[in-house]
Amino acid sequence: MKKIFIALSMSWVCFTALGQQKTKTLDTLDVLPLLQQNQESNPLIFSSAKPVKKYNDVPTQVLKIQQSEIILNQPANTAELLQKNGNVFVQKSQLGGGSPIIRGLEANRISLVVDGVRMNNLIYRGGHLQNLITVDVNSLEDVEVLYGPSSNLYGSDALGGVIALRTHQLKFSNEETIHVNSQTRVGSAAQEFSQHFDVALQNKNWSTWTSFTFNQWGDLRSGKSKNWFFDQPVGERHQYAIWTGRNDSLVTNNHPEVQKFSGYKQYDFIQKMSVRKGLQRHTVNIQYSNSSNVPRYDRLTDLSGGQLKYGDWYYGPQTRGLVSYIFHHDNIGKGIDLDAQFNYQNIEESRYTRRLNNQWLDGRVENVQVASTTITLHKKAEKNEWQIGLDGQWNDLKSTSNSINKITSQTREISTRYSNGLNRMNQISLFAYNAYRVNANMQIHASARAGYSALTSTIVSGYAVDGIHNKIEQNHPTYSAAIGWIYQLKNYNLSSNINMGYRVPNIDDLSKIFETSAGNVVVPNAKLKSEQATTWDVSIRHNTSDPRMQWSINAYNTWLTNFITTAPTTINGQDSIVYDGQLSPIVSSQNQDKGYIRGAQFNMTNALNNHWRLDWSANVTKGRFVSNGKETPMDHIPPVMAMGSVTYMQEKWSMQLSSQFQSWKRLDQYRLGAEDNEDYATADGTPAWMIFNYRVQYQFAAHSQLMAGVDNIFDVQYRTFASGINASGRNFYLSYRFNF
Repeated sequence: MKKIFIALSMSWVCFTALGQQKTKTLDTLDVLPLLQQNQESNPLIFSSAKPVKKYNDVPTQVLKIQQSEIILNQPANTAELLQKNGNVFVQKSQLGGGSPIIRGLEANRISLVVDGVRMNNLIYRGGHLQNLITVDVNSLEDVEVLYGPSSNLYGSDALGGVIALRTHQLKFSNEETIHVNSQTRVGSAAQEFSQHFDVALQNKNWSTWTSFTFNQWGDLRSGKSKNWFFDQPVGERHQYAIWTGRNDSLVTNNHPEVQKFSGYKQYDFIQKMSVRKGLQRHTVNIQYSNSSNVPRYDRLTDLSGGQLKYGDWYYGPQTRGLVSYIFHHDNIGKGIDLDAQFNYQNIEESRYTRRLNNQWLDGRVENVQVASTTITLHKKAEKNEWQIGLDGQWNDLKSTSNSINKITSQTREISTRYSNGLNRMNQISLFAYNAYRVNANMQIHASARAGYSALTSTIVSGYAVDGIHNKIEQNHPTYSAAIGWIYQLKNYNLSSNINMGYRVPNIDDLSKIFETSAGNVVVPNAKLKSEQATTWDVSIRHNTSDPRMQWSINAYNTWLTNFITTAPTTINGQDSIVYDGQLSPIVSSQNQDKGYIRGAQFNMTNALNNHWRLDWSANVTKGRFVSNGKETPMDHIPPVMAMGSVTYMQEKWSMQLSSQFQSWKRLDQYRLGAEDNEDYATADGTPAWMIFNYRVQYQFAAHSQLMAGVDNIFDVQYRTFASGINASGRNFYLSYRFNF
């Protein structure tokens, strides 16, 4: 450890000394690209079909992660990118996962959008989701996180916020040009290897971009050093099971910090093409992501009767295919621009489970097809800007299953995860947005959405439980609205916003049978209502003509009604059923009366001079269900988290020392038996933790760049709240980028 600190200290001194050599005179513009907020030169895009806005023209809280930050942080995947930023909490059940939490809301209460295409579909669940990692982090140009209800622009599910991901944006050039980019990365903690390659061709009339990435991870090694806030080991793996051909053999793990059976592989491909003619532009976007089997690490550590419960538990290859066509027409008349986007997605995910020493491997496969369209008209004048649009999405699910004997290869029927008949969910809505500049200092923003949602789910035969409905139908009107204002003083930007959001129950809420980590069995409930959230935001953003110093404080209160969570229920008067050969308690998704989530976030960026920059952020969240005047903890609520960093920048060099902190989450603040996964925590809850990271970036020449660093310098052993796998131990990484 001392050698590591000596090496880091020496490199810091050397880089600082190099910084004093005036190889080039730097001015304010050299600092601007690395600042995260309030950039006139870095507007908010709000995805492909939404209005382009500047930070000071938005009444709600928004975070933008630029490509420069992505390159500097060198995240292994898109979920890790958000986690390293420090302003979004990320839960993990396995190495091949990462479920973001925004303002205490997670999974199907957050809208994921890639290149203007809604990723949420009819089986997005309310627990923890790993779908975010199917978007290649190496292909991203930027990421925008919209905090709070955003249904007016993005429809159902956007209760906690929106994560809008933009891959490389096609550009045109007066001359024919070619740009090639390659990156190779290796990491020590999970024996990581990553290779990325992309090429862009363009002239004044057409442009193309092709991207391919291969990633491979081995078993993740967690930290070995004792947590500073907890003196007991956390999450060590002392034993694992290996199939011998006839049964399972239990093997002692001689390196308990190595989380056996957590590695996997992933492939990502993107092809974009655009043609420009006059005021028209036609763009095609093709994306494909596929993985190997992804071990569900937390379930592989479950115990039953004092020994491991499962011999196998893994997700099958998760595939995501997308084809998108965008038509854009500038000024179709009276300064109005037209955007029309038509999309098709094909998603397949599967789960394979086998209990210890059981010969039968159960497999459940879900194939989802989604077609969607968004058509908008947009006009921006000197004082008034408006947009109106039509948004529609059509979902179809085919749920299949079977079980295979690992010895005889014999097959047999088992229950499907969702209804085994027809599963469809369709939504269509109209939305409108208006921003009016009252005077030089004040703006008023208003938006609204109204539409209709329809769902049908049928059971053919042989479903897992007798006594449940053989057909579920729901039809919901949908609506939301928001109004906000912005007042700009000389040095400050004040804003406030009241925003409504909604989430329509989907197939996962209404028509699912599965076993939770706590041993309960979730059964369908056909009587669910739509969830609704109303949030009041207040923000103060420090704004001066000197962009070196920026800070913001955002506070919010969210009122929840008809919030869906699992609770005990009965079928035919019985509170337990036999599921997969075991008697298990029954729970179902149910609407809670009401609840609230309150919190605040502070962000600060201070460019001390042309070389040094300080960044700091902190987040606090509190969530409670309220019933009969009694408050109980809400699940998914992360503990206090904070991040700080100091960055040094030179003409060719940059380096950063950062720290991340999470406070204690005591067990009495958990919602027991729900999604907080207390079984994977300690008897006292999730201990606080703090880690330090160091990274350096060097530009060899115009076309070569080297990034190196070490995450978790002290090799601390810790686990983030609600996670079922330990975080990485000390991880040395090296990345080389080449472009021309």
